[in-house]
Amino acid sequence: MLVLHLRQYANCQRAIDKTKYQLQLGAILLFKCHGIRMQLVVMLSAQRQHEEVMRFVDEMEFERLGVFTYSAEEDTPAAAFPDQIPEEVKEERRDEIMELQQEIAFEKSESMVGRVLDVMIEGKVADEAAYVGRTYMDAPNVDGYIFVNSGELFMSGDFVRVKVTGSNDYDLIG
Repeated sequence: MLVLHLRQYANCQRAIDKTKYQLQLGAILLFKCHGIRMQLVVMLSAQRQHEEVMRFVDEMEFERLGVFTYSAEEDTPAAAFPDQIPEEVKEERRDEIMELQQEIAFEKSESMVGRVLDVMIEGKVADEAAYVGRTYMDAPNVDGYIFVNSGELFMSGDFVRVKVTGSNDYDLIG
C-alpha cells in the first residue's frame, strides 16, 4: 500500500471526478479536500494497480505530491491483510511515482516564470542582496522557496510582490 499526499491548486474536484480510477484500480482511494490541500490514500497490491496510479499521476499533473510507503499499524484491519507487499517493492514503487512527479513539478516551476506573486519574506541570504520567501502555495518545511533578489531592505514577515524570473528544480527565483 502507498500513501500519496497531494496538493492541487487548480481544482480538487478534478481528481475526485476521476472515479474511473477507483474502478480500474480495484484499490481503495480516499479523497479529502481542505482548500488547496488534498490527501489521497491508495492501497495497491498488483503491479497493474501501480501502473494505473502512474497513469493517474501523469494525467493529473499535480503541482505538489508526496508519496509514502505504507507501514502496518498494530490493531488496524490493514495490518492483518494477507499478502503484504515487501518493503523493497513499496520503496521501488514510491520512487517511480516520485521520479514521474519530479518531472511534472519541475515543468510547473518553469511555467511560473513571468508571473507576479505575493511572497512572504522568511529571511535574508547571508552576504547577498537576496531573501528567502514563500508564496501562498508553499508549506513550511515541505515545499520549495522563492529566492528574491533585491537591493531593498526587507524584514521577516514582510509581504512583497515578486516577478518570477527563473526556476531551479522545486524553487523559484524572482
